Amino acid sequence: MIPEYKFDHAVYMITEKNASEEGLSFGYNKCLGFLKLKERQEVGVTVMVSPKWMFVGVLTNSYTTNSNGSPVFLDGFAFSGLVSLQTVDKVWPATAGLVND
Repeated sequence: MIPEYKFDHAVYMITEKNASEEGLSFGYNKCLGFLKLKERQEVGVTVMVSPKWMFVGVLTNSYTTNSNGSPVFLDGFAFSGLVSLQTVDKVWPATAGLVND
């Protein structure tokens, strides 16, 4: 879990070892178990997968209903700004040791 996020979620780190269909399935099921979703049939989930991590967020309430009366939940892209784990390659002058990290 990421302490700053005040909603139920789980993050599973992906490595070369578990980046297979079976490994991702295992990671997803591990997240579902952590979030106790078998006991919470009334909620949904949104899942985002990157080459390095899998994010599973719980959807508990719709924010509106559509014209048919069906509930509408946020899509996965609504969380994208929240989970922006980027790495930046060092460039000169940092690569020359002239800048402190």
